[in-house]
Amino acid sequence: MAPIGNIGNLKLAPDKDTAGRKLSFNVWLINTDQVDDRQLFPTPNINRELGTIPLLPGELMHRFQAIDDTLKEYTKGERGELTTEMTNSLELVMGGDGRQLYDFVEQHAGDKFIIIYQNSEETERYIAGSYRKPMILRNTVRKRDREATAITFLFKNRVISLPKIYVGSIINQAPQNVPVDSLVLNLVRGKEQYLIPENTAIRTLVSVTGITADMYGRYIELIGSSTTYPTKIVSGYEFILIDNVPWYSTHGRSIIFRILDSNTLVEVPGTRFFDSTIWESSDNIVYDTDEGGIVDDNYGDGIVHD
Repeated sequence: MAPIGNIGNLKLAPDKDTAGRKLSFNVWLINTDQVDDRQLFPTPNINRELGTIPLLPGELMHRFQAIDDTLKEYTKGERGELTTEMTNSLELVMGGDGRQLYDFVEQHAGDKFIIIYQNSEETERYIAGSYRKPMILRNTVRKRDREATAITFLFKNRVISLPKIYVGSIINQAPQNVPVDSLVLNLVRGKEQYLIPENTAIRTLVSVTGITADMYGRYIELIGSSTTYPTKIVSGYEFILIDNVPWYSTHGRSIIFRILDSNTLVEVPGTRFFDSTIWESSDNIVYDTDEGGIVDDNYGDGIVHD
């Protein structure tokens, strides 16, 4: 089976290939083979928000664009003799008949996917399926007639679990690098992930810049890569953290924030990620000279332990 990366991004088909319809839905199909199954798949918080899907090194999320008004999602549940059976379905139509579409149909029929989808005019994204209960490509219909030239894809799974809100990152490019020893987090339009490096001493972020009005309500993810001198984030006016628990940019950790306004980032509950495989055979402690204690990464909680 060819990896989905060989197919790449399926771009917007021109109107002449789609009977004049406008394309307005973005869909990211993530093959379960792309997921790093050593990591815990994120779990939704009380607001049904789900964090970033952990991908294997080098894997990217590839975007598909569906014809306007063709993306349909529906759920059918029925009580049987012993339990309730529920089937989730997601259907979309891709316009055109190019090589990429044909390759995808031939190479991924029956494959298992996690699906992220978004109306192009909205900021909110949704996610259907998970690593253990993926959406399976059950049916494809190709047509070329006077009505349209397109392929219909139908994905299904059977589980009592409806779509969640995806607040994680769309991994389609390298993270934005934060300068060493930076005290200011400068956001860049179009960048969702920010990689915080090893510093020359422990630093604390004090402000955030670069936010414009069109970024309000969007999400960013900070990724740690420090082993000795991390960057610390404490709760205040600029960064609002759950229960005021600080976060450290040690290697293997990440956190997701929602952009509230031009100066403020709010932590999304349940999105602190800790890569347990990095610390399996190491003590890995980080000395925090500001607090007079140490951060023991084996706790995985970001709290200073004396």
